[in-house]
Amino acid sequence: MNPPKTVKKPKPWKESKPPLSTSKILIVDDHPIVREGLRRRIESQPDLEVGCEAGDAAEAWGCLEKAVFDAAVIDISLGGSSGIDLLKQIRARGLTFPVLILSVHDDATYLDRALAAGAQGYIVKHEAPPLIIAALHRILAGGMYICDSMATKFFSRLDGRKKKADNPLSLLSDREIEILEAVSRGKTSREIAAGLFLSPSTIDTYKSRIKTKLGLKNSLELIVFATKAFNLPNLL
Repeated sequence: MNPPKTVKKPKPWKESKPPLSTSKILIVDDHPIVREGLRRRIESQPDLEVGCEAGDAAEAWGCLEKAVFDAAVIDISLGGSSGIDLLKQIRARGLTFPVLILSVHDDATYLDRALAAGAQGYIVKHEAPPLIIAALHRILAGGMYICDSMATKFFSRLDGRKKKADNPLSLLSDREIEILEAVSRGKTSREIAAGLFLSPSTIDTYKSRIKTKLGLKNSLELIVFATKAFNLPNLL
């Protein structure tokens, strides 16, 4: 008589998990060391990857022409150009992915301009390293992220406790602020023009508008105001 066959017990069924999708991030910053630090932090997360890095607006457009991104981290100052200008161009071309602005400026005027240009997040650079991942996850989920130091100023404005007239820089356009900042660093009209791909006479026209808006009498007062506005040692 043959021995009874042993019946194998079926293996317990396990639900297979779908592969984790990753969000592709574009980094735009004119400092290679900063880009490297951002890349390392971002790619330490299993759901994030850096799709491309750019040092200026031209390189950023090169990235955007080659790939589709889920979010971008853009420095507000890009050498001879502005991160806010790049953001405006991105939105003008119909690209809607969320953008996180990194900035050395903790003035609410820059925050206002970044949000008006279409940013979903704003972090002051010295606060950025421990916040960058939380900020990206927030904006990728459809939310907004503003670092604590700027959020206080932002909500103060919403509550009406801070008037626009409190800050003279709020009277200026993005380009005028960019030129005033260059003046604060001791740049001549010719040097500013070269960096912004404009003519020196155009820069002088901007300077005249700035003086009119701020009630400044001459170039000397313009330099003094600029150095104080950007907290730099007086150049005189």
